Amino acid sequence: MMEADRRSSTQMTLGLILLSLVVAAFGAMIVVGGRQREAELERLPKLSCAALAEANGPARFEGRLRTDAPLTAPISGEPCAYYSLTAFKVTHNALDERSSVLQNKGFVRERYIHDARWAPVWLEDETGRVPLRGEGAEVEGARGPSVPLHGLVLGALESEEKSALRRKLGLPDGHFDVHESHIADGAQVFASGNAEDGALDCNGKSVVVGGEKEALERSGSSALGWVLILAGVIAAGSAGVVGSGLFDEAPTFGATGSVSPLSAPRPVASQRP
Repeated sequence: MMEADRRSSTQMTLGLILLSLVVAAFGAMIVVGGRQREAELERLPKLSCAALAEANGPARFEGRLRTDAPLTAPISGEPCAYYSLTAFKVTHNALDERSSVLQNKGFVRERYIHDARWAPVWLEDETGRVPLRGEGAEVEGARGPSVPLHGLVLGALESEEKSALRRKLGLPDGHFDVHESHIADGAQVFASGNAEDGALDCNGKSVVVGGEKEALERSGSSALGWVLILAGVIAAGSAGVVGSGLFDEAPTFGATGSVSPLSAPRPVASQRP
């Protein structure tokens, strides 16, 4: 029985070490991939608006995002050059009967609505302005409010404000998490794309709110990767220490299979009546 427990503990330790190494390897892949994306951005020529107007080919730009016909963000109501709206339908498998709080256990989140829109926008710096084609671009760093719509929960109705938002978005009854992100007119941005016909086409590339430094940090994604590497190494080391402790505590066996005197249990003196 003791030998079976020892074998089971050994297998569990090896499994934990293997899982920890997989986590560390995944973190290393994130770091390496991020460094490659960062290098690709740095290789793009950095052009001013005047140079973009005459260029033809890959380019990057840092400056202001401008629009003369701003959109209205659907939740915050802020005027903006770009907004994105996503509504997730949340299906719960359990409801805490002791309160009106929906539990985060056993739920499924499914994207129900996604809408991203650009106003007619320009990139602007001290040399002038050029049009930006943002459709198909990956937008990073845009921020906005998030609103949970729980619907009817144990007889409690939604506020009128949330009910109005539900009607505005055309959402049926039920639990939805709604997220908005937007870019304001005049925001500092870093954009990468293809310069053509006097404009910068960012389809398949990125528009990042902030300067070039923020864009390179986001493309690198090194923080998450290093955290995973560190967590994996620490977990693997801890599992190895625990495993070695189990092995040290296990009884040792001689060549004949008998328990050695050092680990053999001591006899208990019998008590006479």
